[in-house]
Amino acid sequence: MSKIPTRHVLQNKTIQWIISIAVYLLAFGFFMWYYYAQGYPYSLLTVNKCIALASLFSIGVAISMGPLSRFFGIIKNLLSYRRTMGMTGAYLVILHIIISVFFLQETFPLQWFMEHWICVIFCVPAFLLLLIITVLSYPRGFKFLVQHKLQFFPKLVWLAFAFALGHILFMGKIPDWIEWLKTFDTPLPHAALPASVFCIIVLLLKLTDTIFGNKPAGIQPQQLPSDGNMHTGGDVK
Repeated sequence: MSKIPTRHVLQNKTIQWIISIAVYLLAFGFFMWYYYAQGYPYSLLTVNKCIALASLFSIGVAISMGPLSRFFGIIKNLLSYRRTMGMTGAYLVILHIIISVFFLQETFPLQWFMEHWICVIFCVPAFLLLLIITVLSYPRGFKFLVQHKLQFFPKLVWLAFAFALGHILFMGKIPDWIEWLKTFDTPLPHAALPASVFCIIVLLLKLTDTIFGNKPAGIQPQQLPSDGNMHTGGDVK
């Protein structure tokens, strides 16, 4: 495994947002096709599920780039998209929650939340962590983290991702997954199953990187100029 001598420069370029949004839309389109292949009708509920799954995919890909770049040096060329891709996913999570709470009350009444309280317990910290990390993912946010010696805080996105996995696992879908594995009664499993496998792979990647990867230097005060860009040095985070 090669060591990367410099961290990537985090910039707020339009092309980064365009490509990040394009990746998100591709993931969204894939999951819409996936549900169609399963025989689900197009509805707000299906759209909402696809918004959530595409967000999970975008965030998972974004947080995987750092660890992968320490095992495969070529990945460092993609690090400029890490921030915007993660933020795109996080912003769309907000839309997913708004739709779930305010526009799908027949599907998710108060009784549903009470019956799936463990699922909700995992959802709340995942959302709050993603929201705070996203707000802090701008130059002023980075400066705040350095000034208060909270450079570790963005790494809590991994904890948020683990909470997101717990949110999926406790939605009551596991019996359906087991039944599908026994019968293969539909061409494809419920989309939450491959999504959960994806989450597990991403978290295992983090575990592998923690054990075998090079330790990053973290955000340093001299890396925070006032020109709107974050110029960094050291290892890739």
